[in-house]
Amino acid sequence: MLLTEGRSIDVSLQQEGEVLSRRRFIGLLDEFAEAAGLEPQVFLFDDLYEDIHEDPEIVSKLRNIFNVGLITGYPDGSLQLDRVVSRAEMWAASVRFLRLIEKGNIMPEGFVYLDEVIPDAIYDIRYYTNDNFVGRRVDGYIAPRVILTHEAAEALARVAEECRQNGLLLKIFDGYRPQQAVNNFVRWAADIDDQIMKSKYYPDVDKRDLFHLNFIAEKSGHSRGSTVDLTLVEALTWEELDMASGFDFFGEISHHDSPLITPQQLQNRNLLRDIMVRHGFAPYPEEWWHYTLVDEPYPDTYFDFPVR
Repeated sequence: MLLTEGRSIDVSLQQEGEVLSRRRFIGLLDEFAEAAGLEPQVFLFDDLYEDIHEDPEIVSKLRNIFNVGLITGYPDGSLQLDRVVSRAEMWAASVRFLRLIEKGNIMPEGFVYLDEVIPDAIYDIRYYTNDNFVGRRVDGYIAPRVILTHEAAEALARVAEECRQNGLLLKIFDGYRPQQAVNNFVRWAADIDDQIMKSKYYPDVDKRDLFHLNFIAEKSGHSRGSTVDLTLVEALTWEELDMASGFDFFGEISHHDSPLITPQQLQNRNLLRDIMVRHGFAPYPEEWWHYTLVDEPYPDTYFDFPVR
C-alpha cells in the first residue's frame, strides 16, 4: 500500500484475482507522482529506453516515472509492459517514492530551477562531476542543475538580459548548495592525505590552512539559496572572459582586486561586478565569481534538500 496526500493505492500483486501488470503499475505510480506534486527532474535514461516503440501514452507515463526516480530499470532488461510486475519491482519503486516525499528531500516553495528562468545560460555544474577541488561528485548533487530562490533567479535574469545586450552570456557554476555538500567539504578538508586535486585548485596553499584562510567553512551562504557562482562568456564563441584564475581556485589571485592580475583581467572582473551590483547582488571580495542577493529571502535559514 502506498500513501500520499490522504490517498492510497493498493499495489499488492493480486487485486481481486486480477494480476497487476507493469503497464498498470506504471499508471499507478504516475498517479502517485502527480498526487504528491513531484516535478519531473533531470535523470539520465538508460540506453535501453531511448528507442521505445510501444504505446505512446505508456511511454509518456514511463518517462515521467523515470524522471522522478521511481523506476530506473527492469531486472530482466526489457519493458514487457503486459508482464506481471514483481514484488521486487514494486518494493524498489515504493521505497524510492517514499524517500522522494520525505520532508527535506523535495525542493521547497520559493525555489526554482535556474535553467527554466535563464535557458540560454551555460551550466557547468562542477560539483556534479569529478572536476572540482574534492575530485569526485559532491554529496547532495543528484542532477547537474542549478537551483536558486525565486528572488535571486529573477534578479539574475535581469543580469542575463543586460549581458545579452552586450554580446555576453552567463556561465553558472553553482547556486543553492545543500548543507550535506558543505559537510562533505569539511570532511574532505580534514583528510590531509587526500590531495588529488591540489595541482589544479590549490597548488600554493597548504591544505591544513584551508579553514583559517576561510576557503572552507562549516556553513555557506550558498545553502540559503540566493548565492551564485558565475562568470561571463562571449555569446558567439562561449569563450570565458579572462578572469586570471578559474572558478574555485584557492589563492590570492582569486581575490577580486588582487595585485597579481593584469589591467584587462581586472576590467573583466569589474564588468561582472558592476552588472551584478546594478541588479541587487553583493560581491565577495575573496572570490571574484561569488555573488549574493542583497535582499535574500532566507538570510538565516540553511537548507539541505538535494539538487535533483
